[in-house]
Amino acid sequence: DDGGDLLPSLFTALSHHSATDPTLAPLATTLLKKTFPKAGASPPLPLYAATMTAHAQTGAIQKVRAMYSHAVRTYGPSLDIAHAVLISYHRAVPPVTNRDCYALRARAFLRDEMVGDGDGGAAATVESYRLVMQAWGETTSGRALEEMTALMEEMTA
Repeated sequence: DDGGDLLPSLFTALSHHSATDPTLAPLATTLLKKTFPKAGASPPLPLYAATMTAHAQTGAIQKVRAMYSHAVRTYGPSLDIAHAVLISYHRAVPPVTNRDCYALRARAFLRDEMVGDGDGGAAATVESYRLVMQAWGETTSGRALEEMTALMEEMTA
């Protein structure tokens, strides 16, 4: 046995624990590159998505967006990679005055990249909406309740 069965568990652990230990996100990237070193050989989508989620947990929006673009070209639409983007918006810790801009970006991503499946993206799920609502819940915006109510109505329509 080459330990291949352990890789998904290892990457999942790195993605979950990077929220409390941001040094684990670069470790996930290094591990991914060392495990799949051949140019042109793509790692399995679940491992790539877990690596994205590890970076998302640290709020590294630009890194996650770059990984998202690569993932869509390489693997096609995937809920796991789309949710990593939403997590990055929620986990970003901007100054309080800017907090709602990240919730607005999460909302725009949900609308532009996910809702429905006719545009070629991953269709939004209840979890997708929950992640956007979580981003609004972190804001100090007076619009948060209004936005979350609109999301609930859209989700149940």
